[in-house]
Amino acid sequence: MGKTIGTPPQAVHQSITQERTPGGQGVFGYAELADNAGAWNLTFHDENGAVRGQTCTLSTRTTGKSFMCH
Repeated sequence: MGKTIGTPPQAVHQSITQERTPGGQGVFGYAELADNAGAWNLTFHDENGAVRGQTCTLSTRTTGKSFMCH
């Protein structure tokens, strides 16, 4: 909370929690949604800005829409 991310930089006002293990300590971070020439990339980051897990891509084409994580 309060950290700045993105371009232009914006302060983080809300947070979600992901558990490391069921019932375990939470991991705080943020998601970044970026336009990538006809697709949206969704990337999750921890509180230090490191990428956590996979990046997911959502196609915005009118035909052949897809959602893939890699």
